[in-house]
Amino acid sequence: MRRRPEDLGLTPDGDPARSVDVARPGGARNTDAGPSAPEPVWTRAQVVRTPTFWLLVASFSLANLAFQGINISLAPYAQDLGHGDAVAAGVLSLRALLVFLAAPVWGLMSERASSRMVRLAPMAAQAGSCVCFLLAARVEFLWLGVVVYPLGFAGTGLMQEVLWANDFGPTHAWSGALHGDPASRGVQRSGAHCDEPHL
Repeated sequence: MRRRPEDLGLTPDGDPARSVDVARPGGARNTDAGPSAPEPVWTRAQVVRTPTFWLLVASFSLANLAFQGINISLAPYAQDLGHGDAVAAGVLSLRALLVFLAAPVWGLMSERASSRMVRLAPMAAQAGSCVCFLLAARVEFLWLGVVVYPLGFAGTGLMQEVLWANDFGPTHAWSGALHGDPASRGVQRSGAHCDEPHL
């Protein structure tokens, strides 16, 4: 079964020859040009010894904890603040629509993922939306948070995959057990927090 371009002797995106610029185990970077320069294959042990891996894990774990909690609790939160059912339904619908519209834009921007601003923008949008939700007793802040939140949500999910591939190559033989875990635990922890009885 052939499941990726490399299985057919092709490079990602169909590039016949390109400059390979990804990190190598040990911290060096490969900048050799042409198809004869294979991308490095990282082992799990090599990946977990890099500071970059732990920075990405910490960043995306916090982001997942925040936006999974928002996904689960947004409608009940709006209702608890005294907003009506129509407002709760409206914010959920607007959130879904904006995520749908923002995803292709982030896909285009991910081609410039080497830019620090492009990497930080989804996280900044997430942080801004969290501030708005803290002030959501006023309905205008609720709507503002719902507008800003999907921009960060769509961008973080897509940029996460781009950053893993940029820093450790696209092979991903090591990746399932390592960077799949923060997302699942973010859902569990945020749900558990919201379900705790408050005495």
